[in-house]
Amino acid sequence: MICLTLTRDTISDDLEDVRHNLDWIDLVELRVDRLSNPDPDAVARFPGELAKMTGGENAGPASILTVRRPADGGSWSGSEADRLAVLSQSISEGGFDYLDLELDLAETPDGRRLAELARSGGTRIIRSVHNFEGMPDDLARLYEDLSAREDEIPKLAVTPRTSADLLVLVGLILDTGPRERIIIGMGAVGFPMRVAARRLGGYLSYASASSNPDVAAAPGHVTPRVLAETYRYREQSPETAVFGIIGNPVLHSGSPEYHNRHFLEKNLDAVYIPFQVDDLDAFFVTAVRLDIRGLSVTVPHKEGVIPHLDETDESVVPVGACNTVLITDGRRRGLNTDVAGFLLPLERAIGASGPEAFDGMRATVIGAGGAARAVVFALLRLGVRLCIVNRTPERAERMGAEIAEAVGGEQPVVAELGPDAASLIEEHGSLIVQTTSVGMEPEVTADPLAFYEFRGHEIAYDLIYAPEQTRFLTRAAAAGCLTIPGTSMFEEQALAQAAHFEHIL
Repeated sequence: MICLTLTRDTISDDLEDVRHNLDWIDLVELRVDRLSNPDPDAVARFPGELAKMTGGENAGPASILTVRRPADGGSWSGSEADRLAVLSQSISEGGFDYLDLELDLAETPDGRRLAELARSGGTRIIRSVHNFEGMPDDLARLYEDLSAREDEIPKLAVTPRTSADLLVLVGLILDTGPRERIIIGMGAVGFPMRVAARRLGGYLSYASASSNPDVAAAPGHVTPRVLAETYRYREQSPETAVFGIIGNPVLHSGSPEYHNRHFLEKNLDAVYIPFQVDDLDAFFVTAVRLDIRGLSVTVPHKEGVIPHLDETDESVVPVGACNTVLITDGRRRGLNTDVAGFLLPLERAIGASGPEAFDGMRATVIGAGGAARAVVFALLRLGVRLCIVNRTPERAERMGAEIAEAVGGEQPVVAELGPDAASLIEEHGSLIVQTTSVGMEPEVTADPLAFYEFRGHEIAYDLIYAPEQTRFLTRAAAAGCLTIPGTSMFEEQALAQAAHFEHIL
């Protein structure tokens, strides 16, 4: 189920959020601790107001009552006695389907009394532990304690910080069934636990009315619509094939929207998930546990993923970067769709293709990461004379020498990225390709080439696609340059990846 967590100042505002999200939700969680005036009478009336708004007693979403303490990541500012009083009055009048109660209340007199009151009125208990700081060392014991009563739903919400933490959480939910349970990973690393909760056998996943991290109920929340439509949450099952993208950071990526839309259009039982990865060894163990079938690879793993592959196609070794991994029968095969993805928009822009179209061209490449490797490979293979500018010239020099040797091309000129490189860039200014993350959301005003004055004859190509028009591109366009946004390359390389993913399903 999809649960909308309500966090507005007033119940009327909360009900308005429900109204806007009715098409995508099964439950709502009323966070009383977020109300500016947590009046017990008004809280007790909430289930009735919800039913009235949605057309009748059994027509609308179910409801969860939660009054969370600051120690559990909540906003309750009153005393514990007042909190328990609000819970008691709200439950005693009936109507709420679930009550979220913390584990430490399980054996206290007040906690037992509150739980019995809920049960007597037909309200189920969600027994919870929340940790917004990290992963408790005693995770397995905590889950065992949460699961002590068969009639309660254990809820464990923790914050994995590393790929190894995510592996522990995935193992916990896969190895503890079958029973109704809620195991949540908060934050960027834990995001897969939210969007794949149904496939993993979780009881529900929480969402917020806004994906804005400043107002979302918890780190990593997306909207119910994103869960239901982008990730096709309700259609997931244990048989749903898993694909994804690995990077760090990665939640900004447009790949989940693109590939999940492709799966929908092709009527494929598959979901595509972003994984923020800091440790490839731990991640690939998780990949086995989740039976991941294919991956897109982005910064900073395009080079580091290669030692984890069992085989590669002819594009990966000379480029020295891999942006696509296909997994069949436990074997990982690496490909690179960035090369063609980069060239096709460029050839369309200049209206020609092949080596003759690039005859005499001198180009500058900004950066020396995995994406830059694909660009350098593509251009050197076409005979383009290159200049590579990078904050670390030694890295750029190694990259240029390796690729030049692989393709039999001329070794690029290398310079440190900065004002002293302006004359070299001008000399190699037929085409300027920006491959770094500088200018990516949210730092949209940043420009890696702020010191360079465009003359108007350059082709400016930025591989960043969010925003589509970066500061680098807008300055170039203002000077009269032909510009190519990163969306062009993104769509071409993603289209090629989608074809590979579809083939192995």
